Amino acid sequence: MDLLQRVKDTLAANAEKNFLENSRKLFDETAVEYKHRLSGKFVLTDPSKIADIEGSNICITRKLDGEMRTVYFNGSTSVMFTTGGKEEKDFPCLKVFTEKLKAAGIKCAGFAAELNFLKADKSRSRVSDVIHAVANKELHASLALSPFDILFIDDSKWQAEHYEKTYEKMVEIFGKEGPVQMEKGTSSSDIARVYKKWVIKEKAEGLVVHTEQPVIWKIKPLHSIDAAVIGYTSYEKGVRDLLFAVMEPSGIYRIFASGSNGLSDKQRKILEVNLSALKVSSNLIYTDSQGVAFQMIKPEFVFEVTATDFANTNCLNDCFKNYIVEYSEEKGWNLKGKVSGVATYNLSIVRLREDKKCVEPDISLHQLQDLCPFPNAEKNLKPQELADSTIVERKVFYKQSGRRKYVKKYVLLKTNKEKSELYSKYILHFTDYSSAREDKMKISLWCSSDITELQEKMEKMIYKSIKSGWVTQ
Repeated sequence: MDLLQRVKDTLAANAEKNFLENSRKLFDETAVEYKHRLSGKFVLTDPSKIADIEGSNICITRKLDGEMRTVYFNGSTSVMFTTGGKEEKDFPCLKVFTEKLKAAGIKCAGFAAELNFLKADKSRSRVSDVIHAVANKELHASLALSPFDILFIDDSKWQAEHYEKTYEKMVEIFGKEGPVQMEKGTSSSDIARVYKKWVIKEKAEGLVVHTEQPVIWKIKPLHSIDAAVIGYTSYEKGVRDLLFAVMEPSGIYRIFASGSNGLSDKQRKILEVNLSALKVSSNLIYTDSQGVAFQMIKPEFVFEVTATDFANTNCLNDCFKNYIVEYSEEKGWNLKGKVSGVATYNLSIVRLREDKKCVEPDISLHQLQDLCPFPNAEKNLKPQELADSTIVERKVFYKQSGRRKYVKKYVLLKTNKEKSELYSKYILHFTDYSSAREDKMKISLWCSSDITELQEKMEKMIYKSIKSGWVTQ
C-alpha cells in the first residue's frame, strides 16, 4: 500500500508540475499576443468626440496614470512582467494579488493590470511616481496593482462576449475595490457625465470605454503645447505640414511633431507666403506625411498646438526618438543627434501665438516632460562620425527657349549613414531651375530605405516632365 501511495503521489505531483508548466507556456504566449492585440483595438479620441460613441451596454473604466503589467499566478506565488518582458517579484502588491487568487480557489491565472502609485493625500499619481517607486524599495509598499483584463484562468484562455462579464469575474476574485474603477452606461451622455466627474473634477488621466463594438475607446483631455515652427512643406493649396519643436534648457531645439490639422485653406496660403521668406540652409532631412522633405526656416513663429496623448515607448517597449537640432544665423540648422523622446498623437493647430517668441521660457521642453517623462536629451546625445554619401545615379536635362533657360537635375544618393539612425538609407534630390520664374530654384527631397522605390519615382518624374526640346547634360 505504501508503494502504491507513493506512485499515486508521484503521478499527482507530475500532473501538477505539467499543469503549471503548460500554464506558464500559455501565459508567455498570451501575454505577448495580448499586448499586440490590445494596441490594435484602442481608438484614441478627445472629449469633443464622445457624442460619436454608440452603444447601449457601456462599461466606462477610469484610466490610471501608471504602467501596464502582465501578472502570472502559478498556484503559490505571483510575478509581474513589464511590457518589455522584465520579470518583477517580491512586491507587496503581488502578495495581495496572490492571497486574493488563493482565496478564490484559482490554481493558475494571468491578468493585465495597471501598476499605480498610491499617494498619502489620495491625489492623482503620475507615471513618473510609479517609475520612481519601482526603483526605490522603501516605496514599494505604496504601489498597487489594479487588474483591468483577464488573459487566462486555470489553463484556459479567457473569453467573454462583452467586457461586462470580464469585469464581473475580476470583482468576484478581487472584490469591488480590486479592479480599475468602473461605471455602467447606456448612452454617450453617460460617458460625458463620467468624464466630467472623473477627468474634469477629479483630474483622472482619462477614460477607457467598452461598448458592443470591437474597438476600445480611450478618451483623454487635450494637452496644449507652445512650439516653434522650424520647417514646412507645401502643395497646391499652400502649406501641407508644419514641423514643430520645443527648446532644451541649453537652447537646442527638439523636434517632436509635424502636421497641419486645424488650418483652413486661407491660412495655408498665407502661411506659405510668410514662411517662404524665412528659408535657411540645413543638413537635416526630415520628411512630411507624403515623404517630402521639410524646407527648414528661421525660427520666428510660435503656435499653440494640442494633442490627446504623448508616449515615450511603443507597444514593443522600444523608445521613441526625437531629432535634436541647433540653429545659427550663419549656418542655419545643424543636426546634433537623435535621442530618446516622445511620439505625439492627434495633433491639431489652435492658433498663432503672437505674444510668444522662440526662447526657452516660451517654448520649453518641460511642457513635454511634465506630460510624458523621458530621459534628458543632453545625457544620451553622443557625437558620431558619419561617412560621406555616394552618388548612385545622376541625370541632368537642359532646355532653352529664347532667353529662358530650364534645368532639371535628378540625383539619387546612398547616404551611408543609416546605422546612425539620423539619415535614411537613400535620398532622391531634385533640382528644378527656371529663369522665367520669380523663385528660380526649387529643390525637393524624398527619402527611403528602398532604392527601387526612389528609382521608380525618378523615372516617373522624368517620363512626366521631360518631353521634346530637352537635352541631356
